[in-house]
Amino acid sequence: MRKYGFLIVLIALIFAASPAPAKMEKLVLAGPKSTVTHPMAYMVEAGLLDGWADEVELRVWDNPDQLRALIAGGQADFSAVPSHVAANFYNRGVPLRLLNISVWGVLWIVSSDPDVRSLSDLKGEEILLTYRGDLPDLVLTSLATGQGLDPVRDFKLRYLPNFPAAAQQVLGGRARHAILAEPMASAALLKSANLNGKAPKLYRAIDIQKEWGRVHHTKPRMAEAGICALPRISGQPEVVAAFQEAYRTAIDWCRTHPQEAARIVARRISGLKPGPVASALKNARLEFVPAREAKPELVQFYTILMSLNSAKIGGRLPDDGFYGKTP
Repeated sequence: MRKYGFLIVLIALIFAASPAPAKMEKLVLAGPKSTVTHPMAYMVEAGLLDGWADEVELRVWDNPDQLRALIAGGQADFSAVPSHVAANFYNRGVPLRLLNISVWGVLWIVSSDPDVRSLSDLKGEEILLTYRGDLPDLVLTSLATGQGLDPVRDFKLRYLPNFPAAAQQVLGGRARHAILAEPMASAALLKSANLNGKAPKLYRAIDIQKEWGRVHHTKPRMAEAGICALPRISGQPEVVAAFQEAYRTAIDWCRTHPQEAARIVARRISGLKPGPVASALKNARLEFVPAREAKPELVQFYTILMSLNSAKIGGRLPDDGFYGKTP
């Protein structure tokens, strides 16, 4: 017994003598203005990673090209990213790792017609879409064909450059139906309500995620977005583990304190207002799921996208190295 006691003491002394990981000068978190980034605003505000870096910064990117520039220039450590964009980058040789999926429902069909409940109700109608050939377009195609509808023949699809442009069209009465993502869907609905009849009244007509579950016989959600560890942080597993725990904590806090979270987000991310952000946090199906646990749903999601446009995820399913280990 004395021999084992000596070993225990020796091991304890070795660990006590091991130096703590050096504190980083700066830790950079990045993401688009969408809901997946919002918990990181709280992380910065609350100082959840202050023990790991002298400064923690949140940077906003507006398109995948800007994200690619951040990665290539080694200017960020973690980024919120749509899951299909993460797979595309990885399959094209960018050594990032998907850590988690946290946003499972940001796409809605917003309509000025209160009677719209399904895609069949929109047959013969014009639908505004953004990003031709990208996620909203591919999802609509998948849902329509799964219900025996032809997206080209049965709908009048009109493409616009971004979600704000589509929202302005429906708010201005120049269109009746549009696919919008959070927080733009919430912003359009709130603006419609605040204009007191000076704009068409808008409704959350169709929850795209529920349609996805019904058509594809799965849960009523899509593995839409999460967080990646970028190459600059790959050699620091302790920081990655700390980030995962902080992000999980932030999601839980944002879900239970949406109004306070929205005020923080509006302070940290220019161009966003608390009302739409709070509504988006309530409607975006925020749930922290480590990437390896989310893999079955991601594989199904990627497989469906590949059947429509394989280039969107880089031509193949990402291998196991893509899915970051659970801390």
